[in-house]
This record gives sequence, structure tokens and C-alpha cells, in this order.
Amino acid sequence: MEAAGRTYAVELKKSGRSSSVAAAVFQVEHYRNSLGTDVVPLLFVDRMSPNGAALCAEHRIDWIDADGNAEIQLPDLRVRIRGVRRSLASAEPEGFNAFSRTASRVSHVLLLAPGRKWTRAELARETQLDKGSLSRIIRALSDERYVNVEHQRRASVITVASWSILLDAWAERYRPAKPVAFGLVSSRSGEQTLHDVERRLSEQNVTATFTGLPAAAYYARFGSFRRVRLYLPQSPDIEIRRTLNVADDVRGRNVAICVDDGRARIGRTVGADGVTYASPVLAYLDLRDEPERAAEAAESLRRVLREMWINV
Repeated sequence: MEAAGRTYAVELKKSGRSSSVAAAVFQVEHYRNSLGTDVVPLLFVDRMSPNGAALCAEHRIDWIDADGNAEIQLPDLRVRIRGVRRSLASAEPEGFNAFSRTASRVSHVLLLAPGRKWTRAELARETQLDKGSLSRIIRALSDERYVNVEHQRRASVITVASWSILLDAWAERYRPAKPVAFGLVSSRSGEQTLHDVERRLSEQNVTATFTGLPAAAYYARFGSFRRVRLYLPQSPDIEIRRTLNVADDVRGRNVAICVDDGRARIGRTVGADGVTYASPVLAYLDLRDEPERAAEAAESLRRVLREMWINV
């Protein structure tokens, strides 16, 4: 493309999701190495996602999208347009969703095992998925280059291509479980609320899995928090509602109760304090639905996940 006295080598991608941007990164790097300094590599997508933009910034790749957003930084040119959104008649279906509530079990298991090589049989046991569903999920993840599939004799081995890209791709489609009830426990801190709730439920032989801010505080030694978010095996009965002071008015409530749909069982940890926490991966994703200092907590938890993978 010729514009304003410059020549751009444009890589076109329909999607601005992190998976599509990651694939474009390799092509843009090729442009840089083969076309010389007079040609500017540029990525064009229909709609750039926040994670895709972050990936471009990491690799110092200029981009524009069809909404009119752009991030271009050259020695004598700086363009930054963000936040423009054109209205779309309807969301476009993007085929099979490898990050649905059931299918995402595979990504969840993979992200909790840095550097491990998985066979399909091992993944089937861990995820409790049938062979047909598992094959479809792995094929979808492989097509998007989230995982590598290496065929060895009669078996195939699955490994994560990039933990950060897989996590970001899941985060783009992740929908936190909606609380089915909100409780209120009198306390002076979130930590006190956490242990009080855990004690009350244990007395009723109910195991709660804590996620979001409490889990971030445990894994990342993150600072203070107020609201406690947890998963229960089933919807709270009358006794639990009475114990946790559940009411219809959610204002001021400091206990958010969700029902586990299967994801909270994967990789959960019993801490040294005796509390059961969701995996650091699920806790990171659930922070998207948290108030208070969720963004800061997510940064801290992401550093924990990065260290997991770097120290393989």
C-alpha cells in the first residue's frame, strides 16, 4: 500500500483476536527481514481486540482496523486512535468454540501443566471428555496454533504453543459464572470474611471453592480485598442462605455465591490455611467480574502464571 510517501506491506487478518494476531506476527517479522527498511510492515484487522493490541505492542507491530482505530509509531509519524466502534447488526459466529464451558476444560488442564506433553488418553482422563469431543477441541486449538500436535508412532502428543496466547484467547471468550445469590458476613476485612464463610460452610459439610480476589491474595500475596467470591457444588439451600445471610438486595453484600459447572474442580488447591482455592488460571479469569482492585490483582496473578511457565 502506498500512502503519504511511504510503502506499507500490509498483512490482512479478518479477526483481531490474539490467536489471529499471533499468526500474523510471524508473517510481519518475515516482512521486516526480507523487504528492507524502506517498507513499513502493517497489520490490518476487522476489529482489534485489547489482547491483540497488547500482542502488537509487545512485538512493536503497527496496526489499523476497520473501525478506524490505529497504532502506528515511526520515526517521524505517530498515530494513536483507540475506542472507536462501529455498530454491527449481529455478532458473527466464528465456528466451533474451543473455549465453551465444557470445551475449555482442555485449555484449563493444559495451562496448569507447564511444559508437559499430553497424550489424548491422558487429556481424556483429566477432562472427562469423550474421544470425539476431545478430538474436535484439539483440532480447533491446533488450527488456531494454540497447541502443537506431534504424531509419534500410533499416538499423538499435545503441547501448548504459547501459554500467554492460549490464556488471552480464552480470556477473550470467557464468561464468568453469574452469582446465584449474595450473602453478608460482618467482618473487618476480606480475609476475615473468607475464613468466617469457610468455617460456617464446613460446619454444614459443604466444600466451597474460593476464586477471584481471595484466590489472587493467596497465590500472589496480593493486598487487601473486601468481597469474597466462591463456587458451591449446588445452589445454596435454605440453611446455607440463612448461614450466609442471603437476601434479595445485593447492595453492600460481601459474599458472591456461584454454582460450579465443572470448571472449579480442575486444579483447585487446598491452601496452608485449610481453604480450598480455584486454580490460578480460573482465578485470573474470574477477576474480570470482580470490583475493587481486580485489574491490579490480575497483573499479580499473571506474574505467578508466567513464573510457572518460565521455570519449567
